[in-house]
Amino acid sequence: MTDIWSGNATRIERTQRDLPERGKKVHAVIIHTTGSGIVGKALKKDLDPLDYAASYYARKNSYASHYLVGYDGTVVGTVPENLVAYHAGVSKGRRSIYQQGRGRWPRHVKRGKDIVDTGKHQARYDDWLERWPDLDSPVDLLPGRGVNSQTIGVDFLAPLPGEKHPKTQIMWVRALVMDIVDRYNLGTVSGSLVEELEIPKAAVLRHADVDPLARSTARGGWDPPRYAFEALCAQLGIEAWTPEPAA
Repeated sequence: MTDIWSGNATRIERTQRDLPERGKKVHAVIIHTTGSGIVGKALKKDLDPLDYAASYYARKNSYASHYLVGYDGTVVGTVPENLVAYHAGVSKGRRSIYQQGRGRWPRHVKRGKDIVDTGKHQARYDDWLERWPDLDSPVDLLPGRGVNSQTIGVDFLAPLPGEKHPKTQIMWVRALVMDIVDRYNLGTVSGSLVEELEIPKAAVLRHADVDPLARSTARGGWDPPRYAFEALCAQLGIEAWTPEPAA
């Protein structure tokens, strides 16, 4: 089968993993950040962070999203869209906890390799609960099982130490997401141009949305950082969080 890539991809550094072909309809794009560790390793080796990350994710034993976006907007294709990328899997154990419902799963926290029930609500999940007031848990975001088989993954390269994701990077992630949304009919065209796509909130998700137990700290969901995701959603015309009513 011929590899399928977005026309926004500037470079291709294809994974060496043997991955299955996608058998399900694409329902959403999931946005990630690579985390700062991979950038730190590149800087210690005096290497370009994007080059280092792209090579790392192309390795045979690496998990990866379909795309990786650098600070200057360079879009690297790592996993072809026609293959399932292992970028946001939810373990059976965490899924069973989510299925306990809105009143119970937010009592749990990840400690090492274990998920423990603290017996009380954890404020770290408030951003999820505020973002999805009508849903019981993350398993309600996508139909059926298997997050990876029905999503396209896009990674922000984590920012340099002490900095934030540049506006240029966010702008090019937006362009990539718009292209994916258009090609997989995830939005509604309100006019004759792709720029007039109306994108539902559930079509562009954070990794922290589909797996908050694994992707939240005491400060809330971090994958990707809230400021970057809100900026992206603003550019896409998506209301990421419903504003609180005025007092």
